[in-house]
Amino acid sequence: MLQNNLEQVERRDCIIAFIICVVTVFVLFYLKYPQRLPYGDEYEYLGYAYGVFKFGIFGQVKQLNVTPDVDLFFPPVYPYFLSFMMYLDDGLVKTFECVLSDMGTGTLGAYQSKADCTPDYNLVIGAQVLMSAVTIFFVWLTALRLGNGSKKIAYFTAFLAVVSKVSYSYANFFLTETSTLFLAAGLGWSLVWLWQECTAKSALACGVFFAILVMTRAGWSYAILVMVPILLTLALLSWKEKGVKAFLPLIVFLCVYGSALTPWLLRNAIIFDTPSLTGGYSDRILTHRVPYNLMTTDEMIAAYVYWLPDFGDSLAATLFPKGQYERLDFNASNGFFQGARYKMMAEANSKRGDQSLFDYLLEHEVVGNLGQHVAVTMALVSRGMWVGKYWGLVAWMFYLPLLVFALYKRWGSFIVVSLPPLFILGLSAFVSVSIPRYNLALIPVLSFSVAYVLAQAVEKFKNLRRATG
Repeated sequence: MLQNNLEQVERRDCIIAFIICVVTVFVLFYLKYPQRLPYGDEYEYLGYAYGVFKFGIFGQVKQLNVTPDVDLFFPPVYPYFLSFMMYLDDGLVKTFECVLSDMGTGTLGAYQSKADCTPDYNLVIGAQVLMSAVTIFFVWLTALRLGNGSKKIAYFTAFLAVVSKVSYSYANFFLTETSTLFLAAGLGWSLVWLWQECTAKSALACGVFFAILVMTRAGWSYAILVMVPILLTLALLSWKEKGVKAFLPLIVFLCVYGSALTPWLLRNAIIFDTPSLTGGYSDRILTHRVPYNLMTTDEMIAAYVYWLPDFGDSLAATLFPKGQYERLDFNASNGFFQGARYKMMAEANSKRGDQSLFDYLLEHEVVGNLGQHVAVTMALVSRGMWVGKYWGLVAWMFYLPLLVFALYKRWGSFIVVSLPPLFILGLSAFVSVSIPRYNLALIPVLSFSVAYVLAQAVEKFKNLRRATG
């Protein structure tokens, strides 16, 4: 039935949907989001991109005419993308040079652009807006498969993804959010395709999207712990029908993934004597995360309210005494992200001896304090899950019941497309400060959940009216 319904969706329908997605996203973006100067984390990506462009070295430029040291702090895809854009656009080069000419004190918080720099990077912003538009098209394609070929559900899902705004609002930021969401949406579509048809082509697409995603956002590498079980389960379910050939998609996926990552891992093994994807970034995010383990039970209770989107802080102020929630504020000098972090790091550095900071924190603050760490992780999940603020709050009300329904009915396609973004949601809360922009990959499944549930409700209402009419 699914295949027959999908065959009715002609190539012309896909082309029309693609054009609608591109036109809609470009119009909405350029009506609302002007070019802006970089700030904060963006400086680091610009520094790496300029290092590749100017010196041919993957390392962060901190002074314009000083050759950077080669390193492996970030995965390579996004800096190389920016450097490629620089080869195509002189205006982008001049803007980056102006922006990077004043690096402040060199600390992350001081990375703020000079007011007299004029942003002139239409090409790279246009490329990122196009990525956002294709993201919406992937959402449409995914919903088409999940919705049994229903174009109404597919368009409604795409519309809801656009309404979230965060599906395209990061296109004028020099961060990995736009490319990560683009690749995650492509991965979701290819996963559903793979689950439904179990072909080498779908496994190839899945491997390509996943490999590039990992080389864009290193944290996604841990999602291999989800991807392999999905493909292994698919192989076992197909065993009776296909025999040994049932394992072909798994083999194709692993070959593509391994082939894509191997050159970068070899580079790091040769230069840094470690075949790792990145180095140093794990230390940073874990030092931001473990201070939250100092939360009291009262603070954890308040956190579930305080981290509700938009109105959470004011609601917490109404329900709890100030001492129960004030350390949850990102900007509080005595908060977990500011004061507590520096105090804990100073203490850890005084005790760790020859042990690396990461290993010390992992041993003493994560594994050695696992119960508290997991409890705090659950609270931090409630901060990172609200993608699109109120949009996310409403969407989760549809998604959770539909996920339970899918588990009960063994709706494999919906379950497998949900697993990677849910895994990343939990992982982000376990190892980092967990904020909504880390979880944009939830947008496709959240959008589909609202569209599907409402479509089913409308259909049932129509049937009821016909039956009683």
